[in-house]
Amino acid sequence: ARGMLAEGSLAVKRTKKTIFLKLAGWIGLFNNVIFHATTSSEADDIFKQFGKGAKVRIAPNLPGKNIENNLLSRTKEEGFVKLINIARISPEKNLKLALKVLKEVKGNVIFDIYGTIYNTGYWDECLSLINNMPSNIRINYKESIERDKVQKLFQEYHFMFMPTTGENFGHVIFEALAAGCPVIISDQTPWRDLEKKQVGWDISLEDTGQFVKVIEHCVEMQQDQYNTMSKSAHEFALEFIENNKAIDQNRKLFSV
Repeated sequence: ARGMLAEGSLAVKRTKKTIFLKLAGWIGLFNNVIFHATTSSEADDIFKQFGKGAKVRIAPNLPGKNIENNLLSRTKEEGFVKLINIARISPEKNLKLALKVLKEVKGNVIFDIYGTIYNTGYWDECLSLINNMPSNIRINYKESIERDKVQKLFQEYHFMFMPTTGENFGHVIFEALAAGCPVIISDQTPWRDLEKKQVGWDISLEDTGQFVKVIEHCVEMQQDQYNTMSKSAHEFALEFIENNKAIDQNRKLFSV
């Protein structure tokens, strides 16, 4: 399903997707299909669309293992924060909400956007917001970035900001954490309870005010506190790889 049956994803072009899913159900298009869900919540999304009789196997996505053991330190000045977003520019990645949030933030922010423009109409709406930002918010569009350079790029930023409408794993979220770049994301991904782990925040899309508060907190964050979060994010990613059972679970996807 790759996250495409999540409520946030279905909300994009909902009519077309609803018609397709109903037709698929009526003609039994997926009757002999085994669905791969990466989490139990994604399995629930599949059951919701195709019924409790759907064949579903759960196995997490496989994270990359090329994590630098040495964490690169960053200078964090009080009153300033540098944010990054790496994602295709389309409604489900929710860049427009990120821009609306930043427009309300007090303090000096740089927000650099990397990603291919998949939806030009949506990008035009984003540009309209960018062109009307207050002077304390600087937005830069950097186009796309080669995949093998992503983790190194994260080392140049304080936080990743991506209020996505849904991810079945979110490799870019993991890569940010691996680079010691804490994340500010929505609660529509498998990465949850991030604040308790001191590696970031997962916030309801309905609570834009909380996004504003968190980013303002990041703006005012001092070096010591940032160092703690950055180190926690890096160590969290290392521990995730060491304890991950995803390879065995993915092998079982192909068992009879």
